[in-house]
Amino acid sequence: MIRDPIKAAVSFYHFLGNWFFSKDEIGIDEFIQTFVCQARGEPKDYTENAGIFHVIKSYYERRSDERVMLLCYENLTRHKRVHTEKLAEFLGIPCDQDLVDLVEQLSSKEWMAAPENAGKFDEHFMKRAINEKCGLGIDAGLGPGSTGKVRVGKGGSEDVISDETRAMLEQRWRDVLEPATGCDTYGALLDTLRDELYADWW
Repeated sequence: MIRDPIKAAVSFYHFLGNWFFSKDEIGIDEFIQTFVCQARGEPKDYTENAGIFHVIKSYYERRSDERVMLLCYENLTRHKRVHTEKLAEFLGIPCDQDLVDLVEQLSSKEWMAAPENAGKFDEHFMKRAINEKCGLGIDAGLGPGSTGKVRVGKGGSEDVISDETRAMLEQRWRDVLEPATGCDTYGALLDTLRDELYADWW
């Protein structure tokens, strides 16, 4: 799954904020400029996490692998039902309209963010597994002000970042992804992948 790296960077800030750092101490521009644009890049070995742009690059390079189904977040959210059917086919799972209806309901932001369901998507199992190893309290990132995987109505809104931060993200695209994909923007990459991979999906 790939996503517009600008929106992914915004979402990443909210996911890590008030977990590994306080949002009162590190603002979104400082985080994205320092961590997303500079600190994280191509991993030196398997122990390092790749940066957002190198993740997209690695997925793009495997797009024709028969064991890989490369999906785009924006397409999936706009055409959820056909993606459900195609993903079930790829995985060899029988799929009828009742199952598609169920997946559509259970994958809605409203359902996932409902108080009775929010604990399924707050990453508590992962956070509690690594918190103490990282020198954090066992429940770090699970209290008020922390964010899980679901933020209703936000969608990684990019209007919260400065022009300088946006320019740095765009430059990272030109440095890493334009040479690899031949696309000068994420929108152009979506068009290319639609023609190459999803031409008959919708």
